[in-house]
Amino acid sequence: MKKIAVLTIAMLSASLLNAQSFFSIGPKAGFTTTTLTTDKQHIKEAFSANLHGGLFMRLGNKVYLQTEAIFTTKGGIFSQNDFFHAREIELSTVEIPLLIGAKVIDLKAANLRIMLGPSMSFIVDKDIIMRDSFERIDADKIKDAMWGIQGGVGMDVLMLTLDVRYEFGLSNLSDIEGVEIRNSLFNVSLGWKLF
Repeated sequence: MKKIAVLTIAMLSASLLNAQSFFSIGPKAGFTTTTLTTDKQHIKEAFSANLHGGLFMRLGNKVYLQTEAIFTTKGGIFSQNDFFHAREIELSTVEIPLLIGAKVIDLKAANLRIMLGPSMSFIVDKDIIMRDSFERIDADKIKDAMWGIQGGVGMDVLMLTLDVRYEFGLSNLSDIEGVEIRNSLFNVSLGWKLF
């Protein structure tokens, strides 16, 4: 993490020295699909789809730093066969990514960007839905925060900003002994730059 922090500061400083650097902020919303994966081969996994929304802030020009505060629901569905012993885990989170990006195509009215960086999610609510099973999972066995790495592409057209990103989960969410659970995410979001 120290190397990421040093790289972030260096790239941000270089960007701020550019006379054309700028600051943007605005709301954004979109569609998210998430999957919880486990290291147990007998457990099947299915994705969960949700909406997300929040604010983004971008600082820089050719090279930029973008951070966000996004409310989204992450989770997935586990089952041990096609119907019985299924459970859906929904985790309401506040996600805060810290992304370094660069414009690969820069036109006056539009640009194409790439981005990469860490993401921290704070879990504010845990909902475990049991389907046709008397087994229970204690919500306390799911950790309260998770780390991931996000990467993707984006495009700006005038004041609109479109991002398509994938998140690879780094954290084990499970406090259940012998069980490892990780989150992966794909999202598409549309934002409006207020200035």
